[in-house]
Amino acid sequence: MNLRIRDPFIAEKLKSLQIVFNTHARKPPAAFALKNRMKGTLASLKTALNHSRKATLTDFVTELVACVPTFTNVRDLTIDCWDFPQADGYDLSSIYKGFWAAFGNNLECLTLMGNLESHNSVISSAPTLSSALRHLRIDFGENLYGSNPDTHHEILASVIAPFVRRLSPHLEGLKIWCWATLDMSPFFAACNSFPQLEYLAVRMAFDKTLREPSGLGALLCNTAKTVRQLEMRLNPSQFHTNVALEAELGRWLLECLSDEQCMLQVRELDLYPTSTGDGLAVVLTSVGRVSTTLRRLIIRDRYLVHTEVLEIIDALSACRGLRYLRMNVLRLDIDIMDRMAARLPSLEGLWLSLGDYNPTGLRSELLEALVARQYKWKVEDLSLWQGGAEVSVDVMRRFSAAIPGIESFFERGHKL
Repeated sequence: MNLRIRDPFIAEKLKSLQIVFNTHARKPPAAFALKNRMKGTLASLKTALNHSRKATLTDFVTELVACVPTFTNVRDLTIDCWDFPQADGYDLSSIYKGFWAAFGNNLECLTLMGNLESHNSVISSAPTLSSALRHLRIDFGENLYGSNPDTHHEILASVIAPFVRRLSPHLEGLKIWCWATLDMSPFFAACNSFPQLEYLAVRMAFDKTLREPSGLGALLCNTAKTVRQLEMRLNPSQFHTNVALEAELGRWLLECLSDEQCMLQVRELDLYPTSTGDGLAVVLTSVGRVSTTLRRLIIRDRYLVHTEVLEIIDALSACRGLRYLRMNVLRLDIDIMDRMAARLPSLEGLWLSLGDYNPTGLRSELLEALVARQYKWKVEDLSLWQGGAEVSVDVMRRFSAAIPGIESFFERGHKL
């Protein structure tokens, strides 16, 4: 078969490989309305097979295994098994072993997306990884084909945690996302020391995934001297705000921050602080902690009222290095604009999501007040969202007239 990817000249140029496993062998539960597809860098392999018959998973595995030895320069590998049954005789171990033999020692970034069972399958293939691996991402989703909850703790504690712990001495970036109803406490209890870690991202529902959050708290404190970029998005799972769950998360965040070393060196902070009164304290305490280092701040999913916005702006005025700010404001008015321009003169990027929805656009009094303003402000890029959509270009240009330095809207590099 004429598969160009098997040409050594082409294969040696492959640096990043993403492979998404899927199957048509049986349909997943209809409630998920999933599209059965196989895509990724090597998706062309399947369509390049003999068109005289329907290609099977075995065909794909055979072709891929034959190609893998030539992928010697791969540095970035993503294995996605979100919609793939681990039972029913599907064995991908030959592919995984081929990966490790061909480029395992060269990998700098590894991403595993799937469920506990798929991660178990990958790790059980005995990955050969070296200190060259600097970045690891693991996403946990529900097993759409059924799972035995009795095995969850064992896989987390005896398979996944030891795997991550072996890599921990040289990891510089770690991202752990969990969309499943899965207690991640055993994982963090076993994996909370990463001496070289500079980037940490954790996203999961606090109430569904952390029955005992002390391990995650230990991770925050143990990496405080090295972490420069921190994303902590632990929104509780309920669609509507659950005051009790929000309060529990707020207390835990403040407890972590009670350690004066926590977040001490953070330059980029992406945080859901909760919607409770403690949430504002979380933001203000965090800002105070990182005032000498902070360059980027994102406050997620909490719409701030007027007094809260002004209080945060005043706190941020001590962050002389702040260059980017993103937050949600219930109602934007000229007082907030004036305060930001005066207190945050070095800001270069500003993203505001507005909660005070007006079908005709932003309130006229704000736009009228902007006509008389000429801010001496370094903001180069401005993003304004309202009602789930971008604010109109005409309105954006009204802001641009008041902030002459703006060169771009919505981080696109232009104002069209």
